[in-house]
Amino acid sequence: MARHLRPRVILVDLWLKGSDVSGLDLICLFRADPLTEKATILAISATDVDNMMNQSITAGCDDFMVKPFSVQELRNKLDVLLA
Repeated sequence: MARHLRPRVILVDLWLKGSDVSGLDLICLFRADPLTEKATILAISATDVDNMMNQSITAGCDDFMVKPFSVQELRNKLDVLLA
């Protein structure tokens, strides 16, 4: 879907329950695809583990948020990322 829509922002939950692909794998796939490589990627996780944040940044995400967060917190983060 992202290849057809070419979004400016992609939110990736790192824990994709029931999927054969991890959120980290998706980030790498988005960065490797010329149609999505320039999109801003925000990784989301329920755990505040430094290792998870570092892995996400290494995979190519632009920033990282820990759930739960409010709509306003998400909006503020996106405002900064898209400025």
